Amino acid sequence: AGLIVACTFVDSGGHYTDEVYKYCGQRLQSRVFPIKGEGGSGLELIRKVSKNNKYKIPLILLGVDSGKTTIMQRLHIAEPGPHYFHFPIEEARGYDQIYFKGLVSERQVFRKKNGQTVMVWENVAKDKRNEPLDLRVYGLAALRLLKPDYEALEKRLRETDPPVKHTAAAKQISGQQAKQLVKRSKLW
Repeated sequence: AGLIVACTFVDSGGHYTDEVYKYCGQRLQSRVFPIKGEGGSGLELIRKVSKNNKYKIPLILLGVDSGKTTIMQRLHIAEPGPHYFHFPIEEARGYDQIYFKGLVSERQVFRKKNGQTVMVWENVAKDKRNEPLDLRVYGLAALRLLKPDYEALEKRLRETDPPVKHTAAAKQISGQQAKQLVKRSKLW
């Protein structure tokens, strides 16, 4: 079944902050929001939404440490059910060895800071690539922001046309078919 993108987070940290704000500001009606991660123990994943920026658009501040903790806890769930992560088997879909190395590229360690022992996340990967973990945290945060009603979504999906079956020979649909899927779904 086709789903529409319900929300997009774009990291505003780094060298292109102004460009991110402009991009997101033009797409707020499509729920494209700038985000900024903040480390620190005890911060909620969705810390707050602030318009205290020169563009006066919503900036979502994330407590990334709590998100990483949740991700690592869920990776230990071995049986399908609540909070279990389902990954596609086919490496061609992007879930290859590089992806999983990035997903588990950090660990919690204790450090002394201002005379206090604090827990921080440390990158342990040799190549320092942690984008899969960061993106999983952003996805979890977007999900928490939206608070979807899964039962209502499932009901709507069952009421629509039968799901499109994908074969190796036909994994693409036309632009017109895509527009019809989006128009029919209206899931959000």
